[in-house]
Amino acid sequence: MALVDISGLTIGFGAEETLPPVVDGVDLAIGKGEIVALVGESGSGKSMTALSIVGLLPERGKVRSGRILFEGEDLLKCGDAQLRSVRGARIGMIFQEPMTSLNPVLTIGEQLVEALIVHEKLSQAESRKRAIAMLERTGIDDAARRLRQYPHEFSGGMRQRVMIAMMMALKPALLIADEPTTALDVTIQAQILDLLRDMVRDLDTSLLLITHDMGVVAEMADRVVVMRGGKVVEEGDCTAIFAAPQADYTRRLLAAVPTLDDPPRRVGAGAFGSSVLRLETVSRSFGGGGFFFAKAPLKAVDGVSLTVRAGETLALVGESGSGKSTLGRLAMRLETVDEGRVVVAGEDITRLSGRGLRRVRRAIQMIFQDPYASLDPRFSIGRTIAEPMIVAGGADRRKIRERVGALLERAGLAAAMAGRMPHELSGGQRQRVAIARALAVNPRIIVADEPTSALDVSVQAKILDLMIELQEAEALAYLFITHDLAVVRRIAHRVAVMRKGRIVELGAAADVLERPRHPYTRSLIAAAPVPDPARRGERRHAAAEIEVPALETAGEWRAVGDEHWILA
Repeated sequence: MALVDISGLTIGFGAEETLPPVVDGVDLAIGKGEIVALVGESGSGKSMTALSIVGLLPERGKVRSGRILFEGEDLLKCGDAQLRSVRGARIGMIFQEPMTSLNPVLTIGEQLVEALIVHEKLSQAESRKRAIAMLERTGIDDAARRLRQYPHEFSGGMRQRVMIAMMMALKPALLIADEPTTALDVTIQAQILDLLRDMVRDLDTSLLLITHDMGVVAEMADRVVVMRGGKVVEEGDCTAIFAAPQADYTRRLLAAVPTLDDPPRRVGAGAFGSSVLRLETVSRSFGGGGFFFAKAPLKAVDGVSLTVRAGETLALVGESGSGKSTLGRLAMRLETVDEGRVVVAGEDITRLSGRGLRRVRRAIQMIFQDPYASLDPRFSIGRTIAEPMIVAGGADRRKIRERVGALLERAGLAAAMAGRMPHELSGGQRQRVAIARALAVNPRIIVADEPTSALDVSVQAKILDLMIELQEAEALAYLFITHDLAVVRRIAHRVAVMRKGRIVELGAAADVLERPRHPYTRSLIAAAPVPDPARRGERRHAAAEIEVPALETAGEWRAVGDEHWILA
C-alpha cells in the first residue's frame, strides 16, 4: 500500500460555479522510501497539491472534492487537532525560504528543542542533546554554540540545513520539500540535495520534491509527475520521462532546459564596442568597529577590476556571499566604494552626486531577481515604465505614453497591458515589465542580478532569448549576476568567477566553462546538477575529487590561455 494516495483532488478559490479550480482531479501516489518530483510552471498547481496534504491551503482555498490517504487515513476528514499531531511528527515540510518557517525572535536551539519536546515527548536535556547531534549531522560546525544563535545569524544554506536537521530529528514518514534549493548557489544546493538523499536512505522517509529545476529532478527523483493548468499531464519513471517524454508539454519543458553542454554564444570579429563600464581596483567592506571588542571588517569586494564593453555580456558567478551582488550595487552606485573607481560611459561616478549622478545613471540600469518586489504594487504597469522617463525629464506626456506602448511591445507584451497592475501579471510578464522599465531611458549597460532564478525553465528561456535579442539589436552591455552556470553558458560572452570578494578566474565563457583552470571554478562546475538521470552521481564523485585551497590574501594574475586568467 502506498504511503500517500491522492485521488480526484480538486482545489478552488471562491465560488465553485464562477472560478475554475487551481487543482483539477489530481491522482498521485507516493511509496514508502520513494522520491517523487512534482514539476510544472508557476500556477500549475504543484504547491497547492502539496499544501493540501498538510491542511495548509491559503485562507480562501478549499478542497472541492477528492481524498488524501496518508498511512490509510483520509486527512481531509481529520479535525484540526488530528492534523496538528500529524504535522511535524509524521509529515514534515521544508519551504523555499526557511526564514518564513523559523521564528526570528527565538534561537535555533529553542525552536529545535521545542519541536522535539512537543512531538517526541523528550526531556529538555535529551532534546538539546539530539538537536546538537542533528545539527552536526547536517554539517553545521560548533553546533552547541550555534544553538544559541538566531535565524538571521545564519546564511540561507545554513537555515535550510537547520530545517533539515529538525526534520531528521522528528523522523517523519513523509517530507514535502517545496523548491528547497531554488535560492541557493550550486555548491550549497548540492550539499542540501545530498542531505535530503541521505535522510531518505537512512530514515526510510518518502520525499515529495517540488521544483522547477530539471537538473535537481534528474539528480534526485525516482518518479516524476508533470502538472500544467491544475492537471497531471504526464507521470512516470524519471529515466523514462527524460529519455522519451510522451506529452507535448513535457517535451517543451525539457527542450527549454539550459545545460552546460549547450553550444556557447558565437562572437563575431569586432563584435564588441568600447568600454561602457570599468571597475578599477574596487573595494567595499562592511562591519568592523565595536566598543569593547574590535571586530575585523568583512571585505565583501576586495580590489576587483573588470571591464564590460558595448554589446557584451560579462557573467559574474560565485557562491552566496562571494560579493557578486555587492559588486553589482557598486556598479550602480547603490553602494559607495571604499577604494577604487567605477567608470560608466567614460565618467567616474564615484565622484558624482546630485544632478550629475542622475544624468550618468541614465546610462546604467538594473533588473532585479524578484520582479514582484521590484515593481511598486500601487503603480500601473504604464506608470512603472514611465517613471524613469518622468524623473529624467524632457518629454511630454503624449511622447511618454507612446514610448511606454513601444517598450511593452519591444519586451514581448501588448501595449494594452499598460493599464494593468503588477499582481495581475505572471512572474515572466513582470520580469518583461522590469526589462521594459530598464530600457526606458536608453541605457548603454544593464546590471541584471539573478534575473531568471525565480522563473520556470520555459519562462526563463523566453526571458534569456529576449535579452539576447535586445542586446544584438541595440548593442546593450550586460553585467549578468547569477549562480546558474547553464544560464551563463546560454547568454554570456565572458565569465568572471568570484570568491570571497575577489575574482579568481576570468576569460571567454567557452574557455572558463569547458577548460576551467582554477580549482574553485572546477568545484562550482562539478557541483552543478546535470539534467540527465543517466549521469546521476557524477556530480558527487567529481566534486569529492576537487580540493579548493584557501584564498591567499595576496595573489598574482597568471595567463593560462588567450585572454584567460586565474588568480594564482
